[in-house]
Amino acid sequence: MRNLKTEKVEIVKEKVKIKKEAKMKKPLTLLMLIVPLFILAETDAVVTDEEVTVEGEVVEIEEVLPPNGEVNIVQARIKTQNQEMTQAHLGPKWFLDDEIKVGDKLKLQGLLKENTLKVRVLERNENQYTLRDAKGEPLWVRTRLQEKKCIYNPVKEKTMKGKIEDLYVTGESLNLEAQVRVKENERVRIQVGPEWFLRNRVRIGDEIEFRGSHIDFDGGQMLLVREMRNLRNKEEVTLRNRQGFPEWAGKEGEQLQKRVQNEKRDGSRTGEMQQKRINEEPDQGKGK
Repeated sequence: MRNLKTEKVEIVKEKVKIKKEAKMKKPLTLLMLIVPLFILAETDAVVTDEEVTVEGEVVEIEEVLPPNGEVNIVQARIKTQNQEMTQAHLGPKWFLDDEIKVGDKLKLQGLLKENTLKVRVLERNENQYTLRDAKGEPLWVRTRLQEKKCIYNPVKEKTMKGKIEDLYVTGESLNLEAQVRVKENERVRIQVGPEWFLRNRVRIGDEIEFRGSHIDFDGGQMLLVREMRNLRNKEEVTLRNRQGFPEWAGKEGEQLQKRVQNEKRDGSRTGEMQQKRINEEPDQGKGK
């Protein structure tokens, strides 16, 4: 009887031991499954975010609005020498000083992610263009400067002529600004208008004639353009009325103009703030 009881106790102990070992093996098994998946995920991330160089011929081109983007950019399909197809995101049409066409031979450098090449450097006909920085951030988007005084003064209007050397958008309102060389050693910074209002009417390298008035901002002055004529395509654009109110603001802008003028006569600073707001929020008259 004693031997039988001893055997039963030993059997029970063995079962408990087996259960404990099984419980310990489960986390190890899960860990062994998770680790390879983690390694694969890390490997894929390295491959997709690697900078690559692609050379080939443009076979298709169009303007698209990329995911999380606010400005249309040029998208090109490139056929390489190995007959492989690559989709490349370049930059806004107005940021390129020459139009990309089907049949062009391009050399592109950039980050390959999700089967799309975000081009950092573009080479064509021995000319090189930098479109994005080392982190892949677009160079056509800049930090908006803070205006000190944003009142358009028609009395101080100037008419100038020059070549656009740099063109970009600033702030949430995506206003187009440019650096224009008016003389050999003289450059002026100008604010034109919202990108959606001016899209592709001007681009880097264009010769333009423009009329406007200076406004002050941190770091200097900038010319707020009222009228502009592009000498490349002979197109004339009216951006603001004689009091400096934006054409894109529509009827609401005209009503706001009257209120601002009344507030200015009262000596209130509200007029200045209202004019500043309408220049920062161009969507008021969009689509009208």
